[in-house]
Amino acid sequence: MFYPYEQTLLQAVGEALSGEAGRRFAAQAAAVNKIQRLNEGREVNLYQMRGGKPDFDASLAFPTGEETKLASAVLAAPQGGRMRAEVWLVRGSLFSLEFSKAPANVLGAGWKEASPAVEEIKIWLDPLQAPQPEPPASRAVLSGWLAQWQALGRLTRSHAPLRPEDRMERLDWLDAALPVDYLALLDQTEGAQLGDWKVLGAAAIHTVELEDGVNYHLVAESEERGALAVRAGQRDGELYLLDYEDNTAEAVGGSLQQALERLLPPA
Repeated sequence: MFYPYEQTLLQAVGEALSGEAGRRFAAQAAAVNKIQRLNEGREVNLYQMRGGKPDFDASLAFPTGEETKLASAVLAAPQGGRMRAEVWLVRGSLFSLEFSKAPANVLGAGWKEASPAVEEIKIWLDPLQAPQPEPPASRAVLSGWLAQWQALGRLTRSHAPLRPEDRMERLDWLDAALPVDYLALLDQTEGAQLGDWKVLGAAAIHTVELEDGVNYHLVAESEERGALAVRAGQRDGELYLLDYEDNTAEAVGGSLQQALERLLPPA
């Protein structure tokens, strides 16, 4: 079932949660009976199966949203390598683990048996608290190019922004600079829908590794075109267009607005 480093991560999350939340999380992990590892183990999908079909125990589910990042952590191997990890819930149930690097590249030849230390861990929310619907007065009030695109029908969805201190806490976990106009967008809205591009809020940024071993932090996604991302460790805010089929990353400049102008059809 779980490899030791996956179990180490799950145990650390369960211990960091309080009381009932920790108990319920541990029960969800114990109920997993199918594991799907993708992309050299960077993405681990967890299932509760019954009768050959996914059937998650509703009595164990948290009252969270459709997709929620529960925790982030840094795992440190004895030989000095490190990788970031994220734990995600889907409809309140433990569903995926995401690692910033292929575990074998960090943990070495015996990676399936390795037990790295949890160097840092952050729980992003109380999963026992149901998300509150946004009252109309708290919805995003847009200005600048976002307001213009909203008037043109190019921006079709926005959300109330996170509190500045909550937003900065999440962004501080990233080891890269972000485009200035993306940060300005987060001041106004926690993500947005711009045509077929979903611009991610600070709480939804996640990390992928391409086959060349480079990590990218995603800030926007499109089912048709791929993703826009910043490169881990880079401090100039340069955006890259990721093509998952070709496994390529093309530099597209340091402006989210200009990148989307290029990628979206004319208004």
